[in-house]
Amino acid sequence: DSQTPYTALRAVELLEESGLPKGLMRVVTGQGRVVGTAIIEGADYVMFTGSSETGAKIAEQSAARLVDFSAELGGKNAMVVTDDIDVERAAKLATIACFANSGQLCISI
Repeated sequence: DSQTPYTALRAVELLEESGLPKGLMRVVTGQGRVVGTAIIEGADYVMFTGSSETGAKIAEQSAARLVDFSAELGGKNAMVVTDDIDVERAAKLATIACFANSGQLCISI
């Protein structure tokens, strides 16, 4: 959804209204391949949420500049259903777990 970034932008506005020094926290919107390098080149610390492939590239770029970096990388989790479980209920819960928040959770299965 093209309006999703507005949530983060508004959060920064509210934090600044609450006393956070202006410019201390920044939100940059756009495609990573377009804005990513410029962000890393100008940052003292990088936090990334997204794919493992992109995370590896950002880690490399951050390391080259000796900039601290942390990541929450995409992935899927396993769901184990044992033989003593109600299979219909497990299937329903698996569907919810897969598609809640459009599957855009780091804890999706």
